[in-house]
Amino acid sequence: MEYERINILIASDTNYASFYGVMLTSLFESNKDSLFDVYFLTDKSLKEKDSEKFELLTSKYNAHLFVIPVNVDLVKTFPEVAHIKLPAYYHLCLSNLLPNSVHKIIYLDGDIIVNGSLRSLWDTDLSSFACAQVVNCTYFDDDYYTRLGYEKKWNYYNNGVAVYNVDYLRKIDFSNMAIRYINENKDKVYWMDQDAENALLYDKMLSIPITYNFQTLFFHHSDWDNYDLLFRRQIMDVASNPIIIHYCGHLKPWDFRYYLMPYGKIWRKVCKHSLWQEAYSKRPYSKYIKFWIKRIFFPLLLIKKRNAEYIVESKKYS
Repeated sequence: MEYERINILIASDTNYASFYGVMLTSLFESNKDSLFDVYFLTDKSLKEKDSEKFELLTSKYNAHLFVIPVNVDLVKTFPEVAHIKLPAYYHLCLSNLLPNSVHKIIYLDGDIIVNGSLRSLWDTDLSSFACAQVVNCTYFDDDYYTRLGYEKKWNYYNNGVAVYNVDYLRKIDFSNMAIRYINENKDKVYWMDQDAENALLYDKMLSIPITYNFQTLFFHHSDWDNYDLLFRRQIMDVASNPIIIHYCGHLKPWDFRYYLMPYGKIWRKVCKHSLWQEAYSKRPYSKYIKFWIKRIFFPLLLIKKRNAEYIVESKKYS
């Protein structure tokens, strides 16, 4: 049976390119029965060696790669937060930048490992929605709804994984709408592109199962304590084999301090077999020299740090 090609959207500058390379490797390896068209929104900073690797990777799996330049001037005055930088805004321009032949697309962040088939996600019916996303790990926080000005019943979603109805977004001129919203509400926009999408599309969001964006922060102590019993059960039911693992927040599997973080081993395995093996070596050794001074105690320090961040149930997935 010949399936329809799946459209994938990624957006990055050169600083995050290697992590997107690892993510795409996991996507292709976990979906060998599917073919992909990858649309890459990027700026002039992308290094030639990374560009060549993306071409090599996509050709290996019979995927088509379309590199689409982004006008950085559109977002250069936008607010940034913590570890999230300006390229996070690039995909908000999708309705203006994608060719008219693209009617639907799956967006994937770079801090993700695809661990299963995306065919069912791609088949999501968006006829009555702008996009489909998984609730954010901190959806319970009243601040989102007060700050962005809509009712809590609509939820707050994590756009690290999203299926977009591109036709609908073109119809409402979403790209210009989002840029205008951010420019006019910089005091309200904390979680950047994610805040903008939730503020503008909250009543056009389709909620999808958490397996499609299984956020490692589901296991974080501060979040876990706020979940009701039903949501905790959903997490534990999916935890053994989520389709998409999202290493959200500032804790990343390529940071050796979080060597024992949930699902870190899975990311490192994919990285090791990718064209971007050096992605795991991107760790600032000098900043953590104290760890190396205490090298003999290093395993104990890692365990202590992991236990301080995550609930006990997460240990089996480390």
